Amino acid sequence: MACKDTMTNQVNRLAEIKRTQQALKIEQEQIEAALLKQGTQDLADTKYKSVSYAGTGCKATVTKAESLKVIYPSYLKEIFGLAYKDAVSEAQTYKLSAPASRMLVGLWSGNYTRTSIDEVIDWLPALDKDARKVLRKKLKGINYNADKKVLMSVGGYSEEDAE
Repeated sequence: MACKDTMTNQVNRLAEIKRTQQALKIEQEQIEAALLKQGTQDLADTKYKSVSYAGTGCKATVTKAESLKVIYPSYLKEIFGLAYKDAVSEAQTYKLSAPASRMLVGLWSGNYTRTSIDEVIDWLPALDKDARKVLRKKLKGINYNADKKVLMSVGGYSEEDAE
């Protein structure tokens, strides 16, 4: 019983901490908004890019930042013409799809199996030929939650069994 009381106290304390954090986050955002508003006014019609406000042993700085994001890189050659090679450096980046990211993380952490989806379907108990055919078509092995829903709806498995 003492263990349950300890857990109850810890859960209550955690909830209290989360409420306090939420309240502090809201207060932080309000103060930052006020500083940004004042900083924007103080930097208007000046060449300065930042302004600082002093506290007691601390300070806050508001900076006016300008940034550029290239959306249409094909126009850069037209904009810079002959100076393109001098003005622009090209960099190649790679972005993985969500399934590919999950796959690489699974490979890296050793959380994978060499079993095919067809083999898993063949091992499933109490399925008729038509259900197995539908599962072969619907199960992808890409999205765990989607595959679990398919197993529940087509195979008639409970959520626990589908997992």
